[in-house]
Amino acid sequence: MNIQNPKLWGPPPHQEPNRYVLLTKIYKDGEVIGEYETKFGLRSLEFDPENGW
Repeated sequence: MNIQNPKLWGPPPHQEPNRYVLLTKIYKDGEVIGEYETKFGLRSLEFDPENGW
């Protein structure tokens, strides 16, 4: 999976709640026998051992 130029997720009011949906399909003999939607958001975290958070 590759997301071009992802929009990061963060709680309001300071950040936008950008979310994505991943659709998983299960096939048997070329026919879809199941589907599942997974909702998710992307975040960026950075830890600095010199300065803490």
